[in-house]
Amino acid sequence: RLLIDFGIENGLIREKYNVLRHVKFVEVPESDKRPKKFFELQKDVDDKSQHTIQRLLEFAETPQQRLLIILLANTGARIMEIMRLKWSDIYWQDTGNNEGTWAINIPDKKRKNGDNDLVTYRQTDISLSFYNAMMEQKILIDNKVNALRDEYKKSHGKKNRRYFEETSLEANEVGYSDSRAEFKWKWIITNEYGNAPGYSTGRSWYMRMWKKAYEKYKDDPVHPWMHGPKPDGLPLHAFRRYFTTEFREYFNANNEYTKSIHEKLQ
Repeated sequence: RLLIDFGIENGLIREKYNVLRHVKFVEVPESDKRPKKFFELQKDVDDKSQHTIQRLLEFAETPQQRLLIILLANTGARIMEIMRLKWSDIYWQDTGNNEGTWAINIPDKKRKNGDNDLVTYRQTDISLSFYNAMMEQKILIDNKVNALRDEYKKSHGKKNRRYFEETSLEANEVGYSDSRAEFKWKWIITNEYGNAPGYSTGRSWYMRMWKKAYEKYKDDPVHPWMHGPKPDGLPLHAFRRYFTTEFREYFNANNEYTKSIHEKLQ
């Protein structure tokens, strides 16, 4: 309806064609609403190292934990969408004339096609700085994996088996976590054994980073931690609202892109 109203106001659509003009908005009762918070914007912090997301990154213990925060902040994807990403989902998109951009295919949903499940994707362009930040972490992961694999080969599979072989009792077990040998170390976000972790693992990482950042910065004299000791109201999905809000600020500095205020922007 908003798009049609915009078209009418700008003379793009004749008013008599607006079949939705009598439709009333459905309001969500106040009792059913929950606060949806997001992180402060980049423009609100003088020293970018003091931004909440940068502080969380400071306490990431592994490259995979850093990749989780980097991807959440730069893609606007849901947590389980990020957990399903493989390195092969990142690719160079050639636009011709020796130009192009890096892109990432984010798994969107599954749909049935006969007896097969087809996964659809949405493509998101990624900046060079974002790409480089991911590759820095990938190099660290690859160095560790290569060292483990050398020992695995020298021992003829007697050492480091869990890093390269499937340990599940059921073959090809697929769920929110994934330990199939054929996919080890192909996921972007993995646990220490190269398996795709589930949501609970990602959230436990997040809680540890949050607790450490809070303890260090709660009494900071310049920019104290502004969100409390626990991420209440600021779960992993807060990154999606942050991403959207930052994009809106970048898209139109005069806030004319949408009439929604930040706190209600989803």
